[in-house]
Amino acid sequence: STRRWVVKLQLHNNELEGTLHASLGFMTHLRVLNLFNNMLEGPIPDSISHCHHLQHLDLSSNELTGPIPYGLGQCRRLVNVHLEHNELKGDIPESITQLTELTNFTAYDNKLSGEIPPGLGEGCTKLKILSLHNNRLTGILPESLTLCTQLKQVLVCKNRLGGGVPKQMTKECDMVMTPRTDSRLPIQLYPAKDPDEDEDTEEEEEEEEEG
Repeated sequence: STRRWVVKLQLHNNELEGTLHASLGFMTHLRVLNLFNNMLEGPIPDSISHCHHLQHLDLSSNELTGPIPYGLGQCRRLVNVHLEHNELKGDIPESITQLTELTNFTAYDNKLSGEIPPGLGEGCTKLKILSLHNNRLTGILPESLTLCTQLKQVLVCKNRLGGGVPKQMTKECDMVMTPRTDSRLPIQLYPAKDPDEDEDTEEEEEEEEEG
């Protein structure tokens, strides 16, 4: 008989309640898990570490609690991880640095604490988007993020971070810092504007004043 494997599980926007069962780990061929915008609660099961083929994980906009499981780092094919809008606590596990294919990691609007893993940029060199704002993170922005040459957006405002933005990051990744006033390190990074655009804008404003 021909075996059939579950490779996609998409149950988002369904008002699902309850917890994520440990049997989730039996879906070892799962590639896409979309459960965002439900009413799921409880922890993310450690058994997710057995989903070695997982590429896209979206558990955002639920009521999940507890830590980000350390075993998530065993899902080495992960490209997108979305955990925002939950009640997750604890540290961002160091194991996340093992996700060498990771391009998007969003875990904002949680209660995460501790430091951003120092080796994040060394392991996740393909990272493009890092969204961790509105948590309880401490420490500094890792210097290793300068190794992420494809980095487009870093959102870490509304935390308890100190220090500053690594100069090499803004240089190599063509980013600028937009300050805010609601955080010890109120930074929000976006692609830099073209200096010529600023000059054109200033000239237009001067012409309008003269007119």
